[in-house]
Amino acid sequence: MLKAYGVVDVRPKIGATIIDQRMSRALDLFSFNVGEISRKTFGDIQGFRELIEIGSVLQIFDLVTDADLTEMHRLNTAMVKAHTLVEASQFDLAMHTHLVSVIGNKSILDIYQIMTPVILRIMQRGKTLRTIEGQTYQEHQAILNALEKRDSLAFQYLLRTHLRAGLATFGDGA
Repeated sequence: MLKAYGVVDVRPKIGATIIDQRMSRALDLFSFNVGEISRKTFGDIQGFRELIEIGSVLQIFDLVTDADLTEMHRLNTAMVKAHTLVEASQFDLAMHTHLVSVIGNKSILDIYQIMTPVILRIMQRGKTLRTIEGQTYQEHQAILNALEKRDSLAFQYLLRTHLRAGLATFGDGA
């Protein structure tokens, strides 16, 4: 019965091992139905990202290290060098995920990662490799520069503007 509920894994000659697949199952549930992204879904997801990425500005400023900044710059550069939109979006998300990881809260990071399939779809909608190189890269650079300078107003404004930029791809009623 415990095996049926996914609480234990039973293997011959090893026995029963308690397992915790809650995160794996949550990821599966969230990624299962990533159909077309509606304007409302975009607003909900980006609103959550604003709450985490912008709302945690004080923690991020207190905890970010030179190594974190170097890694985020590396990911931003890798995004521009990507050969496909999917690959570029993965580097884009990796940079934002690293920013969230600076907070040091595993629960927040887990929830953020659960939304990976939807965030990737949002990142890919309406983008081309050229917009990534010309716009997204520059926006990331400005955000990272504000972070390096510990300029909270600039950081919050630039990040909010960046996260909301994709709304234009939905038109007025989509």
